[in-house]
Amino acid sequence: MGLNRNIYPQSGYVYYTLSGAKLVATSWDELAKKLQEFKKLQGQNISEEEAFALIEEQVCQREPLMCRERRPVDLSNLHKSTPGSHQSHVTRALAWLRKKALENQQRVTSKVDQDQAESRAEICFKCPLMSFYVNTCSTCSASLHQLREAVLFGTGKPYKNLGFCKLTGEDLGVAVWLDEEPLKNLKAPSNCWRCK
Repeated sequence: MGLNRNIYPQSGYVYYTLSGAKLVATSWDELAKKLQEFKKLQGQNISEEEAFALIEEQVCQREPLMCRERRPVDLSNLHKSTPGSHQSHVTRALAWLRKKALENQQRVTSKVDQDQAESRAEICFKCPLMSFYVNTCSTCSASLHQLREAVLFGTGKPYKNLGFCKLTGEDLGVAVWLDEEPLKNLKAPSNCWRCK
């Protein structure tokens, strides 16, 4: 298993559900049980192994050093805006949000209903091209929050447990709500709703 369970995670034994719930435990085993119980309340029965797989996927995104043997990460350029670096993706997402906030002020954006947004969010949450915002400076975090609210003002709430798309540069917590033409000629997974 890629996740080293012998290391205490910096963020604690925590799992964030797509709906925004925060599951907190004192061990990996307890966290897996809590996730199983949560899924059961949602009408979905998952095994302990499936619960660990979901936890591992999220923790490895949030704290990649805990999963080095499976996901080696070069952190040397983390704070440099070089093409493809985490910081450059954050910059792209902020630029995209600013553009959408302006369009929203001009009333040129349209939104989808909550059911469709939820369906899209489920796809993005499991997509390998979705990356969480990690080690983001306080200024960028504040800008993300303000811009997300500005784009969706009066419509819906951004999915806080979605990060950004490494392919499109869009903030997925907001993008899932927008009714826009699909992007073309991008190498996206076959189930991607954003690219055709």
